[in-house]
Amino acid sequence: MAVPGPGGFLILFGLLCYLLGLPGVRLRGVGFAEHTLLFGTLAILCGYQALLFALFTKTFAVSEGILPSDERIDKILDRMNLERSLLLVWSCFWRGLGY
Repeated sequence: MAVPGPGGFLILFGLLCYLLGLPGVRLRGVGFAEHTLLFGTLAILCGYQALLFALFTKTFAVSEGILPSDERIDKILDRMNLERSLLLVWSCFWRGLGY
């Protein structure tokens, strides 16, 4: 199993903040509430952006011949094409609107 990079750790930290913030946990007189959820959200968003940046940077470096080919990236790119990506985005869009 691969060790998560900085993006994965940020997402895990954000989820931990949500676990503490949503029920309003108090540890040794310190309350976790709104600000914990705010920082947890920020950590999740930054972690997601870091993961996407790493994926796109690796894809670009492999396609330009800067880095050797990676099996994990090749599997992802073989499964995802433009049409599947557009269907995924379209379904997420309509679900977000409530249909």
